[in-house]
Amino acid sequence: MQILSPRGHGYVDYLVVIGFFSGPRVFEFDGVAATIAYVLAGAHLVLTLATAFPLGLVRIVPFPLHGIIEFFVGVVLLGLPWAASFAGNEPAKLFFLCAGATVILAFLVTDYRATLRA
Repeated sequence: MQILSPRGHGYVDYLVVIGFFSGPRVFEFDGVAATIAYVLAGAHLVLTLATAFPLGLVRIVPFPLHGIIEFFVGVVLLGLPWAASFAGNEPAKLFFLCAGATVILAFLVTDYRATLRA
C-alpha cells in the first residue's frame, strides 16, 4: 500500500534526520552507537537534500534510488547493534531497531512513481 507521496516522504526524511541527531541525547546513549547515529543524521540529510523530489535541494539522486538506499540502510540498522558491538546497550539497541523498522516502513508505504508535483 503506497500512501506516502514524495512530498510526504520528504517530511518523514527530515524527521528521521532529527531523530538520528537527537536520539543519543533523548535515549541517553553514547560511544560508538551515538557516533553512528550522528553520522547517519548527516548522511541522511545529504541524501535527502540531494534527492530529486519536492523537498530536495540539489535533486541529483533519483527518487526511486533514494528509496532503494533507504531500504538497505533500514536492513543494516536492524543488525547494527550486534555488528557494531553495542547490543548490550539496551537504549541504543532499541533505538536502532526502531529506526530500522521505521525506515523500512517508510520505504514500503512510499509511492516512488509519483510525479514531483505530489
